[in-house]
Amino acid sequence: MNLENTIAVPQEPAHSIPAERYLVEVSDLIIKYGDVVAVNGVSLRIKAGEFLTLLGPSGCGKTTILRAVAGLERPTSGEIRVGGKIVYSSKLGIEVPSDKRNMSMVFQSYAIWPHMTAFENVVYGLRVRRRSAAEISRQGKWALDLVQMGQYGDRQASALSGGQQQRIALARAVAFGPDVILFDEPLSNLDANLRTQMRKEIKDLQRSLGVTSLYVTHDQEESLTMSDRIIVMSNGKIEQEACPVELYDYPANKFVANFIGSANILSGHVVKAAGAGPEVDFAATGGGLIRAVDRRPSPSAGDSMLAIRAVYPVLCRSGQQQSGSANQWTCTIAHAIFSGDFVEYLVKTQWGELVVRRPPSDRYELGSSAILSVDPAHCVVINS
Repeated sequence: MNLENTIAVPQEPAHSIPAERYLVEVSDLIIKYGDVVAVNGVSLRIKAGEFLTLLGPSGCGKTTILRAVAGLERPTSGEIRVGGKIVYSSKLGIEVPSDKRNMSMVFQSYAIWPHMTAFENVVYGLRVRRRSAAEISRQGKWALDLVQMGQYGDRQASALSGGQQQRIALARAVAFGPDVILFDEPLSNLDANLRTQMRKEIKDLQRSLGVTSLYVTHDQEESLTMSDRIIVMSNGKIEQEACPVELYDYPANKFVANFIGSANILSGHVVKAAGAGPEVDFAATGGGLIRAVDRRPSPSAGDSMLAIRAVYPVLCRSGQQQSGSANQWTCTIAHAIFSGDFVEYLVKTQWGELVVRRPPSDRYELGSSAILSVDPAHCVVINS
């Protein structure tokens, strides 16, 4: 479903904030539970209209940060600003209640009231804010139409499917014109096909409204397809912050490389610069040199690692190799797994084993020889 072609711009835009401004600013946030540090000195900023995702495994602190921004969690220290105004400061003793921060939240469990109709669920925030009857009626109908649920306004929420309840939760989140929408793993309870559809609908909705969004998920595919920018977290700290393509192609360290997509990680060290630009020669521990790029802020010739995404290496049969390629080796097909959209091969080279994903039309027999090549731009030196 393409919401861009069906939804209308709200009659009363919530807030007009210059795109160059940061709408949400979190500084040196620390959150402790007893002796356990859940969030350890995190700082982040979200531009007006931006879709920022906090990505990481369970227990990394991402939801705790979201709840602190919402005013549902009291930080141990730090500062949070929304629209340039302080909503929390440990130093100044400021803590603005959650209902005064003009934010809405879409929960993992939808948080739909089953005894209410779909319309009453959607306009709940408007009623709490004591908006006029005319505005409640207008915005409620607008929000329902926005998520293509206009015909279900009178239906009891308990009679709606999971996907329909999620749409009602989205309509409720936008109905009163919030500055920021917070998403706490909103798609994790949906089946795979519906989850894929809702990803697009949420992103289309966010783009059409231009609303600032902070999204929390542990699903790396979800984050890559929806986000303008991603912050990868581990153990309460930020591991890397970048746009999806940058994050995928140039992971900062082993954790990010393994958490985002499928990557081969090789140990070794940088030998020398290969010429002009960031290209270097990387000596793999198993033997042999690999031409690579080193974009680390402080490159060194010491021990390091090399990340090669499984989708980038190319296999071809003898006699078909690319002449003059810097990275080209003979390999043996050791294992193959057919996965529908791709075949995952395990190939043996002079410097170790490599996982390679190729289209299902690109078939190789077990035990056969092939030529493996990979562009140096896709061999990335990383920190451990």
